[in-house]
Amino acid sequence: MAEGNEKRTLIETFLPVEEISEEAPKQKLGYGKPRTFEMHYWWTRNPLIAARAAVLGALLPSDFDIKEFKRLLGLEFSRTTGKRAHYYDISDERIEQLQEIYNETWEKVPIILDPFAGGGSIPFESLRLGVNTIANDYNPVSYLILKATLDYPSKYGEVFISDVENALNWVLTETKNELERFYPKHDGKDVAAYLWAWNVQCQECGFENPLVGRWWLCRKEKKKIFLNYKKPVSNEESLKLSIVDGDSPPEGNCTEGKGRCINCGALISNEVIKKQIANQQKESLLTVIIKERTGKGYELP
Repeated sequence: MAEGNEKRTLIETFLPVEEISEEAPKQKLGYGKPRTFEMHYWWTRNPLIAARAAVLGALLPSDFDIKEFKRLLGLEFSRTTGKRAHYYDISDERIEQLQEIYNETWEKVPIILDPFAGGGSIPFESLRLGVNTIANDYNPVSYLILKATLDYPSKYGEVFISDVENALNWVLTETKNELERFYPKHDGKDVAAYLWAWNVQCQECGFENPLVGRWWLCRKEKKKIFLNYKKPVSNEESLKLSIVDGDSPPEGNCTEGKGRCINCGALISNEVIKKQIANQQKESLLTVIIKERTGKGYELP
């Protein structure tokens, strides 16, 4: 272009920073995260709305309609539906119209190059905006993420979904066949996990103590469950446990590598604990954690 006729881009004259800043933190909350964010944690992952704003603002001319720019960012979609802005997909027809604008502005559809792509937010959004994209990163983990979220889906389309699903089902089946003998059904229910504790004998009274730092099983706002016990009547009696709904669990008897006897209250030193665990390796199964439709359940073994 001749000097003095250089076109300015939209990002040089306008960017809805406050609205983007309000929307961006929502992408890190709960189940509203973009699916690409769930694949692997990335330390400096850019919010998708910020990435889209940067790419689109750098491609469009400065006289582009501001209201339409905000709509393309998903801000209007977020306000009217209550969903996150990154769920807004631009139609194929509108992508074609944008590509015509790119051509008018740049005399071709530009290629976006991101040599330090990291988690891939910028190239992900540039692909969604109908722009040819080259992305790379020196970090091999980042490179693998880019392959899985950008390269393979763009190459293979929806067949990639079924291929991944079939592969994961194979992994799940093989894993289940190999591990299910370690998780037999408990009263006909599927088992998610087991809660065990090391057992250490008190040197004062001889009582076998499970070492438990906290007796909580679940400590959510609307679901509080803990293990409770009755103090044994004699040294030979084993600990009788019960599962209780409430918010007043007993105090743990193991902290900072030291224990306390539940029966007589005597201290159990770190040296005694390490020696007994190394030589005897006694354990107690405290709780069976059950899979339920609404989450996890807890039952005594």
